[in-house]
Order: sequence, then C-alpha cells, then structure tokens
Amino acid sequence: MHRSNRLLSYQSSKCVLQYLPAALRFEFSNRCPAIRSTDNSTPLRIRNFRISFLSLSVDNVRYKVGVIRQYHNGNTKQCDKENSGGGAKHDIDEYGLLANTEPFEQCPDEIIFSNCEVVTNLQEMHEFNERTGRNTLAELANETNPDFEKIQEMEEVLTLHQLKRERSVPPFSRFIQLQISVRHTVKHVERVEYKQSVYNAMKYLVWKFLARRQTILTQHFGFNCQDIVRLPRELRVITKNLHFKTWNTNVLHQLQPFLVADSFPLDSFKTNGWGINFNDSIIQNSKLLLLRNTLALDLRSVKHSNVRDLDNARSENGVLALLRHWLENVPSVGTSFSLNTVSDILAEDLFRGIESIPGATIREIASRRRLHFPLQALIRLNDYSEVKVYCKSRKDNRMIQTINMKVQEIRRPV
Repeated sequence: MHRSNRLLSYQSSKCVLQYLPAALRFEFSNRCPAIRSTDNSTPLRIRNFRISFLSLSVDNVRYKVGVIRQYHNGNTKQCDKENSGGGAKHDIDEYGLLANTEPFEQCPDEIIFSNCEVVTNLQEMHEFNERTGRNTLAELANETNPDFEKIQEMEEVLTLHQLKRERSVPPFSRFIQLQISVRHTVKHVERVEYKQSVYNAMKYLVWKFLARRQTILTQHFGFNCQDIVRLPRELRVITKNLHFKTWNTNVLHQLQPFLVADSFPLDSFKTNGWGINFNDSIIQNSKLLLLRNTLALDLRSVKHSNVRDLDNARSENGVLALLRHWLENVPSVGTSFSLNTVSDILAEDLFRGIESIPGATIREIASRRRLHFPLQALIRLNDYSEVKVYCKSRKDNRMIQTINMKVQEIRRPV
C-alpha cells in the first residue's frame, strides 16, 4: 500500500510539474530538494527560451549575471546605473577595467561555445582608451550646452584608469551579481564576492537549472553566442523556431547535436546574418528565414525560398537589386521575399524603380476596402511564371506593414 502511494505521488507530481511555468519550477526545485529528481525527469515546457553568454531567459523571466562595483563610501551615480543595468558583461580587474578571461579547461560534462577574441595587449588597449577618453572629455566640456551627465560618466572612467596607472588601492569592492527580472522589472538581486570568472558563475546558474533534465520543449529557442557559452553535454532541445546570433560559422554545427531530430525541418530560422553560411542544410530546409540587423547584407547572396527581412531602414535599392536578380535567374514558383515595417516613401520609390523595368505592369488592387497603398506590380519571368510585388497594410490601414515579392504562376491571359 505504501509503495502504491509513492507511485501515485510520483505520477501526480509529474502531471502537475509539466504544466507549471519554467521559472516557477526552477524555484520550486531549488527550495524543495525532495522534488528535484521528479522535476528533472519531467519534460520542461517553455514558450520562449533564450541562452546568451551571461543571461538565461524563460518566457518573461530573465536571469542575468554580471560583475559590479560597490564603493566603500557610497556608490557614484554612474556606478549605480551600471549595477542596476546588470553590471559588466565580462571579467574585470581590481580597478574595474576589462580583464582577459583565463582559458577554460573543458569538463567532461560540458560543451564550450567560444566566440570571443583575447586582447593580446591589455596595457596598450587601456592606454589607448584613456587617451581617447581624455579627448572626448575635452570635447564634451567645450560644447555650448555641455552634457554634465556624460561628463561625469567619462570622469569616472578616467578615474579608474588613473587608479590603475598609480597602482592605488581601489575605493570599491567587486561582486558577482545575479539579477532576476520579470517583464523587464527587477524582482530579485543576489551578490557574492568576486573570486572566480563571471563565466563560471554563469555556468553554475545554467547547470543549476538545466543539468540532468530531460528534453526541453520550446516553441522559440534563442541562442546568442557572441562570447562564451557553456552548456551541459546531455542537454537536448525540441524547437520549431531557432533564433541564432553569432559571428562564428562553426557554432551552428556545434549546436546541432543539442537539437532533437523532431525539430527539423524548422518552421523558422532567425539570424543577424553575420558570418552565416546560408547554404547550410538547417537554414535551407527551414520553412522561413528571418533576417535582422543585416543592412550591410546583399540580399542576392541569400539563397532561400522564403525570406523575411525585419530591418525597417533598408532602402529600395537593395530590394530592386534582388528583384533584378530574380528576373535574371528565374527562381521557382513559390519563392517569396518580404520587408517589414516600411514607409510610404520607400514603397513609392520602389514602384518608381519598377516602372523602368521592361514589361512591368503596375495597377491598383481591386479590393472591397480601400487599401493604404493599393498598387501592385506584375513582371513576367517566362511563359508560366511571374513576379508579383505588392504591399500589405496594418490592421488600422494607416501604414504599410510589409512590401512583398513572390513568384507565382501567371494568372492572366498571355
């Protein structure tokens, strides 16, 4: 009878745990060690799951690690501002300046993603930063309406350089800080003495929440590897939407073993485009490719059948170049491209550019309601396909939401 009750308790706990918010499960497991093994064996469901080099986000809760300074006689305004923002996102020396992180010896239970560069001559860099800071301070002080807040910020930074140069005793102590925010509002702060690398502190946080867990089920998985990220080797994630941010092309292949086969093909792959090989099979097989912060990217280099550009500052020239590329290379029916949140001026300039393309037909869209920008363009590719260019309005019909191009079968008499 006792054994039956234990079994029922275990199954009941799993049933309850799988529907609890992830952040609540983390807290529950931390406060009740007796439930930890049951919690680890129960799949963790997260709608939005993001891992960065010094932060972990689960839905609307963010855990952020950083290095802070606490002045012995009360913090300066600038120091308080830095601390409330999470602190330094890198290791610092005793004077609060950037310090190189000692190389990690990879443990058997982890995979290390490294996408940072070691500064070969820190002393030279600090001297350069101090000279630049003094020049900036002089320029700020000579302005007609000086920004005294910026002046104070620069003076404090220069004070740190002076302390280091004179080898004086710093008037502050350093701490590792964990900041927990809910919907961008800080709810809890913990601090411990700064004795190890901030990346070791982040590893402790990740292992505390994610180590020894079964597969994590998440709709959206964000992986930001712009520095050092350390993950448990046994971690597995099922997701249909991957947001990938890095400068290292090899990181995607390194991440792939963490993604369960059920994740593929992805519904969407979102990236900043820096150093990304768009011919990678993960990207090519995804149903939608989302691009952000890619104004310097030549859209013609992106080989994908369904691209959405999320940058709202792109000019019409890049879109026209992509359109002409389509006319020359004739992509397959179904290929599409859209540009988010565009101005009327951009749309007007784009359609003026389309007017100069031989064979282009521009006309108003027949609709039951008056569209904010009712023009569409049709440009023939061959005997059976054409490119359609049109705009979609927001729900209130006051602004253009997207400019769209797609290759479709010819729907009008030749």
